[in-house]
Parts: sequence; C-alpha cells; structure tokens
Amino acid sequence: MVAETRIGVDDLIAPLFVREGISEPQPILSMPGVVQHSVSSLVREAERLVDLKVPAIVLFGIPAEKDEVGSGASDPDGICQVALRALRSAVGDELVLIPDLCLDEYTAHGHCGLLDGDGEVDNDSTLVRYAEIAVAQGDAGADLVAPSGMMDGQVATIRAALDAAGQEIGRYIPKQMAEAKATEMTLANAYADCIGPVSTVRDGIRLRLRTQFLDQHALEIRQLTMTIERVVSRLSAEYGVTPGS
Repeated sequence: MVAETRIGVDDLIAPLFVREGISEPQPILSMPGVVQHSVSSLVREAERLVDLKVPAIVLFGIPAEKDEVGSGASDPDGICQVALRALRSAVGDELVLIPDLCLDEYTAHGHCGLLDGDGEVDNDSTLVRYAEIAVAQGDAGADLVAPSGMMDGQVATIRAALDAAGQEIGRYIPKQMAEAKATEMTLANAYADCIGPVSTVRDGIRLRLRTQFLDQHALEIRQLTMTIERVVSRLSAEYGVTPGS
C-alpha cells in the first residue's frame, strides 16, 4: 500500500535482436539467455510476449552485409523492415513495435553516423539518413521510433520527415522515444556482441564512450578549478593572503 514505486509487466519493453540470413536463433555469449533471432523465431518470441502481457518491444536489426552508409537501415527489404512487417502480420496491435533508429548496426565502421573525410561523424549528413530510416520504419509498421544516435537535431528532423511522409507514428508523444544504449563499457561490449559480428562496432562504441568519459572529466576539472579560484579569492579578501606568499 505504501510502496513509492510499483513495476508491473505492463511497464516493460522487451529488447529483441533479429539477424538477417540465419535460420535458427544465435546465442549472445556475453548476455546469457539473449539471442539474435531469425525472423521466424522473432515472431514466436513476440507471440510469447503477447501471452505474457508484455506491451511493447524495441527491435534491433542486424544485416547480413554492412557498408559505409548503412544502406540496410532504410532499405524496404532490410532486416528490420522485413521483421516489422512479419510482426505486424502475426500479432496485429497486440504489441507496440518500436524499432531502434540508428546506423551502428548497419555501418561497416560501427559508428552511429556517416563519417566525413577525416573519419569524424558528420552530424548533418547523418540526419538525412535518420529521416530516411524513420520513414522506412513507419512504412513497415512501426508504432514509435527510438533514435539512439545522439545527433544534434535528430528528433526534429525525424518528426519533420514523418510528417512530410504522412506518418502518424509518435503523433501523440511529445518526442520520439530515445534510448540509453550503452553507458558503461561492460554494457557496450555486450551490445556490440548483440549487433555484431564486426570488430569495428565495438571499437566505435569504445571511442564514443571514451570521448564521453574525457568530456565529463574535463567538465569536472573545470568546475573544481573554478571552486578553488573562488576559495582562494575569499581567503585573499578576508585574510590578506595571496597565493604563493
């Protein structure tokens, strides 16, 4: 009666991985009990989740082939779109279908965006791809999209693309659902295993996490420096002490 928070099955979203070109589920060793599904085993799992009253899934597609621009992410016959159509046909509206909207599963380099000539992620050209992916996922039957690439302006770009295509998905939600994919290295390694096999996928995730780590600590150092400067200034004013004296 007095519990502050209650979690029930209707609060859950099941993450599922579907891999192109396999006939049987493939275990993910770093995540016991989690598999890369074939389309048929994915449908069976979705039907099981319906029986369990789980209301939604977030779907990650793993293509058989990857390239520099992640072509499979927006291909109408790409693995995620094929899976979405199969799921919609099998379970109808019994599950909310939420595909991951990113490029790291589909690019040969494993980054969430397109790379420029210097090997850096190009934000603006990536947004064009995100718009294309969103429309393809909507056409395939997605209820929501889950952009997880952390590009500046991604939500507005995706919403504009869906509106222009006449897509109603996410209409009554202020912003498309955004995920936190991998915030610690152990989770990053496991996630890389889920969307592999590509060695550079893990390298790309490691690079992003390392950059975030360094940025965070640089901010903490700046804040600490400002605090020390304020303390020194106060001591100087109150006691006439000057640094180094």
